[in-house]
Amino acid sequence: MNMPKKRYYETRQLQHPTIPNRKITLVYVDNELDLSSLSFLVAEARSGGRQNTISGKMTHIGRAYKIIELYRELDFLDLDWWNAEEEDIRIIRNRMLCWDMNDKEDYNYYNYEPIENDTMNQKLSVWMKFYKHQRTMGENTRMSLSTEMVKAWLPDAFLQHVSGTHHGERYKMVERWKLQVKSSPRKLYYPALSKLEFEAFRTQLRKIDIVYEAIALLMVSTGLRIDAALEFDMNAFQGWMKHITYGGKTIDDEIPVKYINKGGETKECELPIKTIHEIQGLYRANHYMKRLAKHELDWEGQSKPLWLREDGKKVLYRDVQKAFKEASKAMGRSHNNITPHHLRHSFATWLVIELSEQNKISLGIIGAEPHPMIMGELMRKLGHASNTSTLRYTMTAYKLVPKHNKKNGNMIVLTPLAIKENKAVQKLLIEKAFQEYGDDFDEKKYDMIRYAKKHQFAVDY
Repeated sequence: MNMPKKRYYETRQLQHPTIPNRKITLVYVDNELDLSSLSFLVAEARSGGRQNTISGKMTHIGRAYKIIELYRELDFLDLDWWNAEEEDIRIIRNRMLCWDMNDKEDYNYYNYEPIENDTMNQKLSVWMKFYKHQRTMGENTRMSLSTEMVKAWLPDAFLQHVSGTHHGERYKMVERWKLQVKSSPRKLYYPALSKLEFEAFRTQLRKIDIVYEAIALLMVSTGLRIDAALEFDMNAFQGWMKHITYGGKTIDDEIPVKYINKGGETKECELPIKTIHEIQGLYRANHYMKRLAKHELDWEGQSKPLWLREDGKKVLYRDVQKAFKEASKAMGRSHNNITPHHLRHSFATWLVIELSEQNKISLGIIGAEPHPMIMGELMRKLGHASNTSTLRYTMTAYKLVPKHNKKNGNMIVLTPLAIKENKAVQKLLIEKAFQEYGDDFDEKKYDMIRYAKKHQFAVDY
């Protein structure tokens, strides 16, 4: 058997050729720009988002990583992307899912845990788009994609049926690679940490490098996404400190902080003074200048980055990913890693819990609509909110609230009336049913209240 190829892969960020103020992530192979993925990644940045809009920064980085993963997996099979066939991708898929060649689970054969079905489908979706793009560009490959057109149900269409009205399209047809597998079960809540879990997590991050603890603290205190958190420079931090020195603020106050969101728009979040003090004490006062001195000339004439590793180099997204994964493993979460987005969900969940306690809002019984105070604060502090996301955060909050604080046992009470009147509840239950039944889902036969009771999401009240 031939030894697998040994190539060195990395990502680098360059200015997008047509989108102002937007860097994109490109793939380098053995220190040379990979021209095969170049045009694909440029196109994905421009129109790879929802409804063919500009894709988010982290989304784009993820796609670059998935291309590298494709290349590495094909290297193991002693293949390149242009001479690989669909059967080779099936072999890769089955190895990642811990399946045998009959597409059956075979966990005893592999000495590692399988990835989740949704994660696999995300990879396959990017790989399919990559091959389709190469075909559009006139590249010769041996890949013949077996695809099918499937229904992608539109949430508004579901709600039309529930409310007795019928207008507009209920679904759109999308192309799907037949190698994709059944979706993972979708939960009705978001992944979030309790405050105790976060304290354990930041302790493990501190052991790796204090800078990662400081970044995590900023994120969980503001709800910022990782790309926005990493963009802050030293000028921004010095501006925060001026608010404390000259703004007459107390330790319990917050200051407005501008940032660039994933779509490239300028937004504003609220940063607690307490968090600024912690970052100053943990990282800025004791570590920053020593780290900066190692590469200070690299930033001459430029704004100096805020987040520096021990070797003095700027912290990149992949550094944070690696640190979070290592800290998760140290906490015993080797198969359920804490990701940067967990911290955004944790921030929103803690906010819901705080508001419910301060204003005596019950989280146990979901009424006809999410509480307007909770929804308004989520919208203000996250930059967006909807009935559905507010309900998810409410359910997440309820899971994290200590049992002795709950009046209705250890479950969310969804009354039949709430299900009939709350479109956000309806949307969540239909999403979960569709995830469970897939193409067999029949909206005309779907009894939402019966489904909710069967799965213990609702009780008579």
